[in-house]
Amino acid sequence: ALASAEYAEPQGPAEQAIVDIVADILELDRVGRHDNFFELGGHSLLATQLVAQLRRRVGVEVPLWSVFANPVIADLALAIGGAGADEDGIVVLEGVGPFAPSFAQERLWFLDRLDQAGRQAEAYLVPVSLRLTGALDIGALEHTLTRIVARHETLRTSLVETEGQVVQVANPARAVKLPVTGITDEAGLMAAVAAEQARTFALDQHSLFRASLIALGAEDHVLVMVMHHAISDGWSIGVLLKEINALYSAFVAGRPDPLPEPVVQYADYAAWQRGPERAGLLAGQLEYWTQALAGLPPLIDLPLDRPRPPVQDFAGASLPVSIPAELATRLKALGRSQDATLFMVLGAAFLVLLSRHANQKDVAFGTPIANRTRHETEGLIGFFANTMVLRADLGDAPSFNTLLTRFRQTCLEAYANQDVPFEHLVSALNPERSLAHSPLFQTLFVLHNQPAIVPDLPGLEVSRIEVPARAAQFDLSLALEEVNEDLVGQFEFNTGLFDATTITRLSGHLLTLLEAIAEDASTPVTAL
Repeated sequence: ALASAEYAEPQGPAEQAIVDIVADILELDRVGRHDNFFELGGHSLLATQLVAQLRRRVGVEVPLWSVFANPVIADLALAIGGAGADEDGIVVLEGVGPFAPSFAQERLWFLDRLDQAGRQAEAYLVPVSLRLTGALDIGALEHTLTRIVARHETLRTSLVETEGQVVQVANPARAVKLPVTGITDEAGLMAAVAAEQARTFALDQHSLFRASLIALGAEDHVLVMVMHHAISDGWSIGVLLKEINALYSAFVAGRPDPLPEPVVQYADYAAWQRGPERAGLLAGQLEYWTQALAGLPPLIDLPLDRPRPPVQDFAGASLPVSIPAELATRLKALGRSQDATLFMVLGAAFLVLLSRHANQKDVAFGTPIANRTRHETEGLIGFFANTMVLRADLGDAPSFNTLLTRFRQTCLEAYANQDVPFEHLVSALNPERSLAHSPLFQTLFVLHNQPAIVPDLPGLEVSRIEVPARAAQFDLSLALEEVNEDLVGQFEFNTGLFDATTITRLSGHLLTLLEAIAEDASTPVTAL
């Protein structure tokens, strides 16, 4: 990566600390004081890591929004000068539990209890499957997974009801033995992977993690791993795969475990999240959200192919989306001209798409955020991700440039108030509850910044197997990621509401809209 400005040496300890951290995170040889974090290749997940490293190395509490508001190194150093000291560390709990769940775990348990028919169970699975070609040492792989389960209490945690309340219980570690299923052909393989990835959990069982092998031959296996969302999120997949890489490589070579023990466990985080020190912070942030989302329409009125059923059905499917490199480059340039990230450009465009299709001026979507701004949580497997609701009012028919400026400010404010658990937000706003749709938003947008990690295992050729979605948490979701210079991803949709032909048409409209925005962002959104 190249510097975004003429190189200038950092001045003072704060600038030097930021330069060192940014160089480490972005894997750059040289970073200057006038460089822009996002133009160097930074994004929201890397900004989260920057905040965590500033807390660990410098001992200051820098809110995530400050990185977006001050992306130039020298400006961020000035902002750090006004930051407070970090005095809110996560403390290791004493005893063996049971312990209180996190707010997110509590909500998933509640939803599970509400869903007696099991309609949404598959929608809350976090699977990852690896094709392993070569001489697989199954014993070393089992040893690897056994060690990972021992390291991370979440992988052996149950959610159990006690006197009407849910608690999390870390069960004793057990040796992992991989069941092996033999398959004779590729079609059978994909069906077997899909079936295993879709098999659900009871939240009170010993472990909400499982692993198995599917064998096509002596040197052709697929490792299928599935975690329940109550103990995992997207970041956790990366943690799991990195640890498999380190441990399997060590064990097949006869070396000992090279990984340091986790500093804290997920139950420690849950207790910290519920601590009195956090209550004041969350109360202030909750006030922001109640004002920002006041009067939000309960439902986005997208045209459906079938009537919405009285109880939400989570059956889903997906269709690919591809934005060519040339268009993606122009959208990034538009963002730079407005000091906006690619997420902000694409998110604003998605809001226009929703507004036009729903014929609705006041629109919103949900988006996940990593929520791992504490360095203690970076290497943990657990459900840390939070959900923010981002809203826009297009009633005055602004130009896209104007909308982008407003949406950038909305995002900065949301980042500044990201600590409020979505569960608290729903309770505080108390929208009209319906079993027919999710509260506050029914559409999701995400720009994946974390690369798909593929372990480099000795003696094996490793690739990830992606199985098309069969469940959808929301009516409609758009997920994109940068692959080389292109933007690729998928629309995931509820098949009880939409036909595939409708989503294909919507995807075409998205490309047309993005092309129009890149051509002339001064055009009113009603004319795009």
